[in-house]
Amino acid sequence: MLIQQIDQSSILALIGLLGTVLPVGTTYVFTKRKEINANIREEKTKKYDALLTSLTKLVGKSVGKPDTDIIQNILSNDAAIDDFVMAYYGAAAYASDSVIEACHNFFMSVTSKTIDTAKIILQVSDIYSAIRFDINPRAHLFLYPVQSPNI
Repeated sequence: MLIQQIDQSSILALIGLLGTVLPVGTTYVFTKRKEINANIREEKTKKYDALLTSLTKLVGKSVGKPDTDIIQNILSNDAAIDDFVMAYYGAAAYASDSVIEACHNFFMSVTSKTIDTAKIILQVSDIYSAIRFDINPRAHLFLYPVQSPNI
């Protein structure tokens, strides 16, 4: 009954208006979504860079040396451990579950009473792999060889 009272030209005008507004609105929404995702990706990359820098400061100078040197370097480097923890907290808001888990496992190993050097080297590789996969999910699994920069 109400439809019978509405003029056909009004209905056509309404359909025309919706046909114009919907494509523009959906384009705007998709563009905004891409922009937000790009901003999150950029922020995530910055946080991961800080995390990897702190990780390198903690273990980078000792890799390639005897196990006792690696253990001593990690145990005596409280400032580097603190930097890693702060970078980890900064990245945790953006990090994937696998990155958080890899960092947690590494931290637990580093702060344990007995440090297993081989395990730590694998955990560093796990952190790199998790970050790489989080930033680029299409990336193939790659076990990062942890090497001294002097080699």
